[in-house]
Amino acid sequence: LLLYMAEGAMGFPVFQGTPEKGVGIAYMLGSTGGYLAGFVVMAAIVGWAADRGWDRHPIKLFNAMLVAEVVMMAMGFAWLALLIGPEKSWQFGVVPFIVGDLIKV
Repeated sequence: LLLYMAEGAMGFPVFQGTPEKGVGIAYMLGSTGGYLAGFVVMAAIVGWAADRGWDRHPIKLFNAMLVAEVVMMAMGFAWLALLIGPEKSWQFGVVPFIVGDLIKV
């Protein structure tokens, strides 16, 4: 995952919506930056839970995945709020994704 982020930072077009030649660190500092950082933290949380055997217990796994999702969304919301304000960040960066993210969990 960190290599994926490094590729994006170097300008490779690995992120959704990046132009063919990529835009590197500028893209990562844009509106999706908090979500990208949150994605790394999310993976760490779920990995931590799996290392402790939670992946073999559906309720524990669900809880770990839910916490990871909330952390990722909170990081994305906070970053986006710095760019466009908290109201718009909530309206455009969180609300449209709640149902889909719960289904993914």
